[in-house]
Amino acid sequence: MKEYKFNISITEKCNLRCPHCYTRNKQGSLTMGEVDTIIGNLEDGLTRLKIEGGEPYSERELFYYAIQQFKQRFPEAEIRANSNGVAFYKDKSTIIQEADKLYSLGVRRLRISLDKFHEDGGADLEKVVSIQKVLKEIEHPLDVKYMSLTQALAIGTAEDLPQEQKEIRNCMNNPGCLDNPYFFTDIKGNLYTCCWRLIPPIGNLLQSRLGDLYNNMNEMQRKLLSGEVRFLATDPHLLKVAEDLGECMLCKEVFRSCRENE
Repeated sequence: MKEYKFNISITEKCNLRCPHCYTRNKQGSLTMGEVDTIIGNLEDGLTRLKIEGGEPYSERELFYYAIQQFKQRFPEAEIRANSNGVAFYKDKSTIIQEADKLYSLGVRRLRISLDKFHEDGGADLEKVVSIQKVLKEIEHPLDVKYMSLTQALAIGTAEDLPQEQKEIRNCMNNPGCLDNPYFFTDIKGNLYTCCWRLIPPIGNLLQSRLGDLYNNMNEMQRKLLSGEVRFLATDPHLLKVAEDLGECMLCKEVFRSCRENE
């Protein structure tokens, strides 16, 4: 592993109650000390970081702190964040003020969900759309992208989607990514190679270094990452994991012919 991408969930808290969300009604968060521990257990070679929740603005100071600490430790890494935008879409000045704040801290792309689930959960989608418009008008350097899952179903029912509506790809990892993996953590420090955590973690970053966890990765994980297996979340253990943590909205399978989700 010479390079890698890393996704950290700093909180399960959220200001919406979307029907599809696997962290709905959860209240846990990392502490600043735990963020420091996780950063200290990472290795050189981080090329891209994404910070998310829950909703990271539910822990605003922790969110800002995490950005600062990652930027200090990995100054060359691209930093991205996910948000529903509700915490700052009030008006034009608030949007610009928050974009300035994120960009000054080091965030280069903000991805905002724009789908009916978020509207059902309490978001005003017209205000969500306004965020990008406001920033484009002033040519703000923060890149805002929208993620729309309008054809997705609630967690656990993706198998009912028509085949043509399924996105034929796996989690964020792709074939041959053993040399450049994409890792995911939850608020307990568990480290996954699956963004929806349908497979067991490879270890815990609050207890071990990333390099050691990667080197000790078991055969199943390596086959999954290398694209050598077609992985179906149907065995008893994974069904229990899915019951506890939620299933992928778009597809239950990990496909060979996958590509990274930008």
